[in-house]
Amino acid sequence: MKNEKYAKYLWNFLSEEGFAQSVQLTIDKRKGIVERANYDVQSILSDCRYRITGGLVSGFDVCEIAIIPTLIYNSETWQETSKKSIDYLEKLQLKFLRSVLAVGAVCPIPL
Repeated sequence: MKNEKYAKYLWNFLSEEGFAQSVQLTIDKRKGIVERANYDVQSILSDCRYRITGGLVSGFDVCEIAIIPTLIYNSETWQETSKKSIDYLEKLQLKFLRSVLAVGAVCPIPL
Protein backbone atom coordinates (compact mmCIF):
# COMPACT_ATOMS: atom_id res chain seq x y z
CA MET A 1 0.00 0.00 0.00
CA LYS A 2 1.39 3.39 -1.03
CA ASN A 3 1.37 6.26 1.45
CA GLU A 4 0.63 9.62 -0.20
CA LYS A 5 2.42 12.75 1.03
CA TYR A 6 -0.55 14.97 0.19
CA ALA A 7 -4.19 14.79 -0.88
CA LYS A 8 -6.23 17.06 -3.13
CA TYR A 9 -9.57 18.22 -1.79
CA LEU A 10 -11.67 21.00 -3.34
CA TRP A 11 -8.63 22.28 -5.26
CA ASN A 12 -6.66 22.60 -2.02
CA PHE A 13 -3.76 20.31 -1.28
CA LEU A 14 -3.60 18.85 2.20
CA SER A 15 -0.18 17.84 3.46
CA GLU A 16 0.53 15.41 6.25
CA GLU A 17 3.15 17.85 7.59
CA GLY A 18 0.64 20.43 8.85
CA PHE A 19 -1.39 23.46 7.86
CA ALA A 20 1.50 25.74 6.89
CA GLN A 21 2.90 23.10 4.55
CA SER A 22 -0.57 22.57 3.07
CA VAL A 23 -0.82 26.27 2.22
CA GLN A 24 2.66 26.26 0.69
CA LEU A 25 1.85 23.15 -1.34
CA THR A 26 -1.42 24.66 -2.59
CA ILE A 27 0.34 27.84 -3.70
CA ASP A 28 3.11 25.83 -5.37
CA LYS A 29 0.58 23.78 -7.32
CA ARG A 30 -1.31 26.90 -8.49
CA LYS A 31 1.66 29.09 -9.37
CA GLY A 32 2.12 27.58 -12.84
CA ILE A 33 -1.41 28.50 -13.82
CA VAL A 34 -1.02 32.01 -12.46
CA GLU A 35 2.35 32.61 -14.13
CA ARG A 36 1.01 31.43 -17.49
CA ALA A 37 -1.93 33.80 -17.10
CA ASN A 38 0.52 36.59 -16.31
CA TYR A 39 2.32 35.99 -19.62
CA ASP A 40 -1.01 35.87 -21.44
CA VAL A 41 -1.96 39.27 -20.03
CA GLN A 42 1.45 40.61 -20.99
CA SER A 43 1.02 39.43 -24.59
CA ILE A 44 -2.47 40.95 -24.74
CA LEU A 45 -1.14 44.27 -23.50
CA SER A 46 1.63 44.29 -26.08
CA ASP A 47 -0.98 44.40 -28.84
CA CYS A 48 -1.17 47.92 -30.26
CA ARG A 49 -4.99 47.99 -30.18
CA TYR A 50 -5.04 47.83 -26.39
CA ARG A 51 -2.86 50.92 -26.15
CA ILE A 52 -5.69 52.94 -27.66
CA THR A 53 -8.53 51.54 -25.56
CA GLY A 54 -6.81 51.61 -22.19
CA GLY A 55 -4.78 48.42 -22.09
CA LEU A 56 -3.39 49.18 -18.65
CA VAL A 57 -6.87 49.25 -17.14
CA SER A 58 -7.72 46.06 -19.02
CA GLY A 59 -4.61 44.36 -17.63
CA PHE A 60 -5.52 45.29 -14.07
CA ASP A 61 -9.11 44.16 -14.65
CA VAL A 62 -7.98 40.75 -15.90
CA CYS A 63 -5.72 40.44 -12.87
CA GLU A 64 -8.44 41.37 -10.39
CA ILE A 65 -11.17 39.30 -12.05
CA ALA A 66 -9.30 36.15 -13.09
CA ILE A 67 -5.74 35.77 -11.84
CA ILE A 68 -6.00 36.75 -8.17
CA PRO A 69 -9.18 34.71 -7.51
CA THR A 70 -7.51 31.68 -9.11
CA LEU A 71 -4.56 31.98 -6.79
CA ILE A 72 -6.42 32.62 -3.54
CA TYR A 73 -9.43 30.40 -4.18
CA ASN A 74 -10.60 28.92 -0.88
CA SER A 75 -7.92 30.84 1.03
CA GLU A 76 -10.28 31.39 3.95
CA THR A 77 -9.40 27.85 4.97
CA TRP A 78 -5.68 28.61 5.17
CA GLN A 79 -5.25 28.64 8.93
CA GLU A 80 -1.49 29.00 9.05
CA THR A 81 0.48 30.78 6.37
CA SER A 82 4.25 30.70 6.50
CA LYS A 83 6.51 33.67 5.82
CA LYS A 84 7.74 31.86 2.69
CA SER A 85 4.19 31.68 1.29
CA ILE A 86 3.50 35.34 1.98
CA ASP A 87 6.82 36.36 0.42
CA TYR A 88 6.01 34.32 -2.69
CA LEU A 89 2.56 35.90 -3.03
CA GLU A 90 4.08 39.38 -2.73
CA LYS A 91 6.78 38.49 -5.25
CA LEU A 92 4.13 37.27 -7.70
CA GLN A 93 2.14 40.48 -7.31
CA LEU A 94 5.27 42.57 -7.88
CA LYS A 95 6.12 40.50 -10.96
CA PHE A 96 2.67 41.14 -12.39
CA LEU A 97 2.88 44.87 -11.70
CA ARG A 98 6.28 45.09 -13.35
CA SER A 99 5.06 43.25 -16.44
CA VAL A 100 1.91 45.36 -16.80
CA LEU A 101 3.71 48.65 -16.22
CA ALA A 102 6.64 47.54 -18.43
CA VAL A 103 9.36 48.39 -15.90
CA GLY A 104 12.48 46.35 -15.24
CA ALA A 105 13.72 44.59 -12.14
CA VAL A 106 15.89 47.59 -11.21
CA CYS A 107 12.82 49.76 -10.66
CA PRO A 108 12.33 50.50 -6.93
CA ILE A 109 9.70 48.47 -5.12
CA PRO A 110 6.67 50.65 -4.22
CA LEU A 111 5.50 50.75 -0.63
